[in-house]
Amino acid sequence: MSCLGCERNEQLLKLTDEKVLAEVEEQLSMEINLSSDDLRESRLAICAGCPFLRSHTCTKCGCYVAFRSSLKIKSCPVRKW
Repeated sequence: MSCLGCERNEQLLKLTDEKVLAEVEEQLSMEINLSSDDLRESRLAICAGCPFLRSHTCTKCGCYVAFRSSLKIKSCPVRKW
């Protein structure tokens, strides 16, 4: 199952990896309690093999995986991390 709203938005905005990264970095600059680089990278590695990943987005929670994995207090919506 995919998040049609997210896919539609990415298609309309023609979001490139660079644009998504810029959006994520902008939002993270306002956040506290960020995860360590090692933790974020291990989470992203798990997300990379997940069937719920569509482009840059988790279809279970609707978040950009680069954003969610960077927040220490967040967890995977299907309990993979």
